[in-house]
Amino acid sequence: MKKLLYLIPLSFFLAAVSCEGDAKKKTEEVKQPTVLAKFAGIKNNDQFVIGNDLIVRVQLKDMENLESLKLFLNDQTVYEGKPNSDMHVSTIKTDSLPVGYTSLRLIAKYKGSSDAIGDSRKIVFFSNKVPEMKVAKIVKKYPHESTSYTQGLEFDGEQLWEGTGQRGRSIVAKVDLNTGKITEQIDMEKTLFGEGITIMGDKVYQLTWQAGRCLVYDKGIMQKVNEFNYSGEGWGLANNGESLIMTDGSSKIVFRDPETFEVQKTIYAFDHSKEWQYLNEIEWIEGKIYANVYQRTDILVIDPETGKVETVIDAYDADRELKLDNPKSDVLNGIAYKKSTKEIYITGKYFPYLAKINLAEDLP
Repeated sequence: MKKLLYLIPLSFFLAAVSCEGDAKKKTEEVKQPTVLAKFAGIKNNDQFVIGNDLIVRVQLKDMENLESLKLFLNDQTVYEGKPNSDMHVSTIKTDSLPVGYTSLRLIAKYKGSSDAIGDSRKIVFFSNKVPEMKVAKIVKKYPHESTSYTQGLEFDGEQLWEGTGQRGRSIVAKVDLNTGKITEQIDMEKTLFGEGITIMGDKVYQLTWQAGRCLVYDKGIMQKVNEFNYSGEGWGLANNGESLIMTDGSSKIVFRDPETFEVQKTIYAFDHSKEWQYLNEIEWIEGKIYANVYQRTDILVIDPETGKVETVIDAYDADRELKLDNPKSDVLNGIAYKKSTKEIYITGKYFPYLAKINLAEDLP
């Protein structure tokens, strides 16, 4: 009786192994579904250079029932038709494409199927030009409130405006350029961390860092009149007279509708070899986007159509001079453009000085 009790579990074990083997065999016999249309030779995050032809290959099956094939780059149709070969090849010109992250998609339609076959890749384009190098030279220094954690800086006519950060101390303010003194200010809610500002018409827009709120003020009465919500972080803000332009600390630059805050388009800051992350305070200057890079003394000049970094401005010496006399000085941040005189001004977080600069060639 004792021996029989030991034999019963063993028989169950052998039966279980046998069933498991049968199940595995049946699974192996099940054929995987046939992929009718897919990209061949291009993987996610493959890198390309603007100006070089993009060769796209699509592997196709069941050609007799294939009705049409469409290829898209960022939702723009770059091929539409019925291929003659089961390895379709498209050559795409890239001269006018933006740099950065690009969506490559295909849609194939087959007879007897109501569902389209799709495939997609995320690819990356770099600029075909090396950025020009320039140096920021201080023309004139002005005092600046060293208690201001500068997040946004902008002229409205002759009036300088500044937005500051830190919870409990974030403000939007009118500043006297010559004295550096705040003449009027709007205090943010104490829980909010203020970020970039910009002025369009009679409205002042101010981002928040992590609260996902853009506050809108009437600049005449210095009171909040509206508010928008967005996902992600807010860093820098500017405008081109038609759209709000926003950064979030990545390489991404988003254009938004000033009336609804809806996204209009997105570009990415890339040069010939690098993705520029940590874009911070920005300014629209003569048709270009000027951008601070967080914790760097580089100022970028970016093409708003393509995202190409056209110029890198070395502001190392200016940064060192403007943060003198205050050991609490943090990082360069704040670009303002005075249209009437075509002058550029810069400062930084807790900097005791603000400066008018000019740009000189970076000679070897």
